[in-house]
Amino acid sequence: MMAEEQEVAFERLLRQGGDRVLREASDYFAGAGWLYGAVRRLVQQLDAEDIPYGLLGGLAVAKHGYPRLTEDIGLLMTPSGLDRFRQQLVGRGYQPAFDGAQKTFRDTETGVRIEIVTAGEYPGDGLPKPVAFPDPMAPGVTVEIEDLHGGRPWRAQLEGRFFEAAGRALERAFGVRPLICGEGGSIPIVVEFEEILKAPAVLMGFALPGCNAHAPNEWLSVENFETGIRAIAAFYDEL
Repeated sequence: MMAEEQEVAFERLLRQGGDRVLREASDYFAGAGWLYGAVRRLVQQLDAEDIPYGLLGGLAVAKHGYPRLTEDIGLLMTPSGLDRFRQQLVGRGYQPAFDGAQKTFRDTETGVRIEIVTAGEYPGDGLPKPVAFPDPMAPGVTVEIEDLHGGRPWRAQLEGRFFEAAGRALERAFGVRPLICGEGGSIPIVVEFEEILKAPAVLMGFALPGCNAHAPNEWLSVENFETGIRAIAAFYDEL
């Protein structure tokens, strides 16, 4: 990354869109790029300091075979491991993400954000629950799951006139050819739409990776909202 870019938060760069995001996304799905570079440096330093850790979030999902683009590194540590991280590594390639930050840091070379949760914390709002984050050094965890309901998975057909029309429409609206990459999600109703309407479904997303989809402070730029409207109109025109 160029020197003048190092002080810019990595997720802010992703939100700018354009060729920079496309290059990073392509590198990410190939196991390279700024984020994976930051992960490898971090893992090497944690191992060197003998600080136990576990991966969380998008990177953990990717390791289980379901890759999706992510903008940060999620780590699980023990409280003592977090203390050692602050003592041994902050100031040596890592810094607090903001004044007073205790569990959020940045890789100073890339600006990638590092979010840490500690063993014993409760997920979500932090209130007591039946499940808490485990010790990353625990030999294993047994979970009992009661199947109450669920939805069938759906996968886009990456060929055919509808998919090709969507690609042309996006290129007309945004001025660049769309990049095809893997993306996970839970939208069971899409299967029902295809079966009832007997027609293929096409999903076109207009939010950038840093828009906090399905999370607090979810947002969408006005520019992408308006360009998305033009893209949908162009899609019908292409059909």
